[in-house]
Amino acid sequence: MGNHGQKHLVLMISAITFSVSLFALVWSSWHWVSRAVLLVVEAGSMTYVSTTTTVLQLTVPREMRGRVLSIWTLSAALIGALPMGVMTDTLGWRFALTGGGGLCFMVFVYLGLWRPALRRLEI
Repeated sequence: MGNHGQKHLVLMISAITFSVSLFALVWSSWHWVSRAVLLVVEAGSMTYVSTTTTVLQLTVPREMRGRVLSIWTLSAALIGALPMGVMTDTLGWRFALTGGGGLCFMVFVYLGLWRPALRRLEI
């Protein structure tokens, strides 16, 4: 990715790519199309996670990096995985992934459009 000042755009594009392609994956009924869409889902996910980790490490003071990254990882498990597992058990995997993708999309659009701190992010 290099050291360029457009990390906020990489974050937003990868997050929206992830959420939209996750929604497309859930409702795809063709096997080969689903495989192709799954590649896009994973590309968006990997780009988002690696960019977020980079931004966290570059913006947090050196003595706090381990604590911040552990809280970030723990919050992903508690806020994302646990509710998704419960929702999948009770409502089914299609509804859970559709809701998760839709919620991700709404959060990322909100952060990208109405949160100026993310747009002004320069690292």
